[in-house]
Amino acid sequence: MGNGTLDFTSFGTGATSLGGTDLNAQASVLAGDSLGLSGMSHNGAFAQIDLSTAGMADLSLSFATRRTATGFSNNRVEAWIGGSWTLVSTFSGPTTTWEVITVDLSALNALENGLASLRLVFDGATSGSGNIRIDNLTIEGSAVPVPGAVALLGLAGVLGTRRRRAGAA
Repeated sequence: MGNGTLDFTSFGTGATSLGGTDLNAQASVLAGDSLGLSGMSHNGAFAQIDLSTAGMADLSLSFATRRTATGFSNNRVEAWIGGSWTLVSTFSGPTTTWEVITVDLSALNALENGLASLRLVFDGATSGSGNIRIDNLTIEGSAVPVPGAVALLGLAGVLGTRRRRAGAA
């Protein structure tokens, strides 16, 4: 498990807490509230995720989402790469049920084994009551072997081969 922060201060007065879901939740976690954003005056607002990815590669982002018919329908995921925000994926979200959005980040090597910054940018609301909800956000990856461990594994393979040859003679 890593650590990080979720900053949604750009939501301003549009930030709200709405009913959530257990979709995409960790095992045995019950549905609670979700993070919501409402109002077309908040088009362009974003939630920023900054996290340590030390020891991790092949990352993916997933979260449950839903919106109202006049809610944020033109949304995107961006990653901080090379000193600027880079578009990674777009999503809309359904208007009647929750849906899990999964974004494959494995091709973005700049996010691996260090620090990563991602943004969920929300746009496309067409009324003051239009909203979107985000719940059970998860970032996962596979473990990166420590360089010393890789060298030890290689050395163990060489020694194992050498012993077998010496015993066979």
